Amino acid sequence: MESGFAEVAVSVGDFCPNESYERVICVPFYCASGKVTVEGPEETDVDRTFNLPVGNYRLTSAQVIVCEDEERIDLFFEPVSAPLNQSSILVADKILAPFTPLIETSEIAGA
Repeated sequence: MESGFAEVAVSVGDFCPNESYERVICVPFYCASGKVTVEGPEETDVDRTFNLPVGNYRLTSAQVIVCEDEERIDLFFEPVSAPLNQSSILVADKILAPFTPLIETSEIAGA
């Protein structure tokens, strides 16, 4: 969705599959500060910060289009004992067509 609104729900724990999800992407995530902020690309004055224990996570973003200008995004922060090596796409809609294999680079934000 290029514009509109999203209802975002955050869970700490395993990803819960749901048949309604149209796009599901998992990425390695490291929380160094104990805090996470969730915001949209055009939001500059919104504070949606929550506490998350320092450590490695498998962050899964699951999306559903609710209507023309609204979607639901469920974020799952699953603790993992070691950093993940790569991202994965569990459900791809017709717009999501990345090259395979996925080519990734990463670094810790602010480092």
